[in-house]
Amino acid sequence: MRFRWEEIRAATNAALTDLRTALADSTAAPDTVAMLEQLRELQRGAVPQLQGLIDTLGSVQERLSAGGRP
Repeated sequence: MRFRWEEIRAATNAALTDLRTALADSTAAPDTVAMLEQLRELQRGAVPQLQGLIDTLGSVQERLSAGGRP
């Protein structure tokens, strides 16, 4: 069997090019606009929940201060 060095080199270079392309595609910069919108949505949902928790804790604290049960 006789090696065809030019074919081996061309195939190797093609494989490296494919690998570089795949890596570049997989490490693309994140969509910061979409990420910001997701964070805003999280904030919109979290603020009312946290406010409810704070209100509940305040009520429990008032009842404890008055000698009542939590």
